[in-house]
Amino acid sequence: MKKGSAVEKVADPEKERLVMEKIHVLLMCSSGMSSTIIKANMAKAAEKMGIDLTVDAKAESAVNVERDMNPADIIMLAPQVRYIKSDIEKKSGGKPVEVMSMRDYGLGNGESILKEALKKLEN
Repeated sequence: MKKGSAVEKVADPEKERLVMEKIHVLLMCSSGMSSTIIKANMAKAAEKMGIDLTVDAKAESAVNVERDMNPADIIMLAPQVRYIKSDIEKKSGGKPVEVMSMRDYGLGNGESILKEALKKLEN
């Protein structure tokens, strides 16, 4: 596992599986309200999947690098704040920064957004 990585692929004689540590996701949107819905849906999906997940949902204007970005394993941006991606990447200390799918975000599909985050953390 890469240092600071939350997901590790483990070779298993029977099958390949993922070993999860605690995963911390920071969701950022324009006001913090819509990402709160995504947060709740991601938590439900993580529980069903047996993943130990912490999700923080914040308005992009309220995010503090030390308090909010440093503990996160991955930063997920709402589609309406995609324009800040390059700025967030510069501040993230090399952590993955992804823009959520417009469809999944609009539908509040926390499971799909969680899977997107996990896939990015595997790479």
